[in-house]
Amino acid sequence: MLYYSAYMKEQHLPKTINPYSMADRRVRLAGDFQVVDMPRLTSFLAASDGHVSIDIQLDRDHRRLAFIKGCIKAELLILCQRCMQPFRYVVEKSLLLRPVLDDDQAKLVEPEYDPVMVEDQKLSLIEAIEDEIILCLPTVAMHEKSECPVTLPDDEVDTEIEKGPSPFDVLANKKRD
Repeated sequence: MLYYSAYMKEQHLPKTINPYSMADRRVRLAGDFQVVDMPRLTSFLAASDGHVSIDIQLDRDHRRLAFIKGCIKAELLILCQRCMQPFRYVVEKSLLLRPVLDDDQAKLVEPEYDPVMVEDQKLSLIEAIEDEIILCLPTVAMHEKSECPVTLPDDEVDTEIEKGPSPFDVLANKKRD
């Protein structure tokens, strides 16, 4: 579903948008992208089925600068690195993005915004959403211990270090001499 400020519904979200003109018109976009259409994301997943839901509003702030605010939601199938079995991983992320034209503008973006690069007045919306989801993925994906079929020894490591003579004892002895 695609909602404009007049809430007109369509079937597919645009993959590329002009964030500046859409911000001028205060466009709201809501709908789904297919995970299979996000090749960088699928390289991290156990399966490329499913979809990513987005609901974003493009607008301008009090300084008349464009911004994108909204949320993304996805339920992804990723591999547990403990048992190597797939499990469902839920992503729910709020977005507050500031379209920028170059790195110099990106350096000036307020801390509450994340910069998103625009080229020739066009933003690849699907790639921007894909980037945000990839950033939400865990570094090492694992089931909760209670849900994982593999049981490992406790993660407690024996921190007792065998006490021997200190290497600094030699220096202390030299100082006494």
